Amino acid sequence: MRGTLFRLDVRPELPESLKRLEELANNLWYSWDRPSRTLFARLDPELWQRIGHSPKAFLRNIDQQRLRAAADDPMYLSALQRVMSGYDAYHGAALGTNHVPHMPAGEQIAYFPGCAGESHAEEYNHSALAAADAVIIPMQCEYYALEGLSGLVSTIEQVRESVNPRLSIEGILRTMFDPRNNLANDVSAQLIEHFGDKVFRTIIPRNVRLAEAPSFGVPVMFHDKESRGALAYLALAGELIRREDETAPPAD
Repeated sequence: MRGTLFRLDVRPELPESLKRLEELANNLWYSWDRPSRTLFARLDPELWQRIGHSPKAFLRNIDQQRLRAAADDPMYLSALQRVMSGYDAYHGAALGTNHVPHMPAGEQIAYFPGCAGESHAEEYNHSALAAADAVIIPMQCEYYALEGLSGLVSTIEQVRESVNPRLSIEGILRTMFDPRNNLANDVSAQLIEHFGDKVFRTIIPRNVRLAEAPSFGVPVMFHDKESRGALAYLALAGELIRREDETAPPAD
């Protein structure tokens, strides 16, 4: 008679002085802040490469002894303090006054995935919509996503009517698109029928290099700027600029 098999995961425990590494690993801020990524790489460069530059996976697999050594290393703790000071300053800044490092101040872009914070997703997304001027909706061309789009459009209308009358849909972006898939083509046609010129002409294709980039903690332009996915996003940027030029008031 066979017994029940159980899998037991033994994970390292962060020392008290390194606790905020977990906070850093769970925030997208690390993806554009190089010193943050360096903090993880310094702990175990080989594991950092092998794990695909994923902080969450890294902290689940790092050796406990390396954590203890870092907790007793004044130079490492000083570097951690510098990074977290920048992190706190960024997240504590007044709405609209902070911006991504190396990106000129002015028009700001914020990314709010539907699963952000899971139980807090609705709160986060409503806050983003209340502060935004316009929304770009990325969407995979599948019927389930089409149903979700209907709910999001309804939420946008509610926010516009209640707290943010300037809010608009900048456009709908078709992503992970495979033209060989009849279902994807059917959904794409329905989007164009219902939303017209709100649907961007640019389509983001399924692309391995594009899918790999987040695991390395870098934008696809740094990972492989010649890939089909990167070129598609460059085309999207060009389309956005052309739209802005077309709608901008004439110069005096």
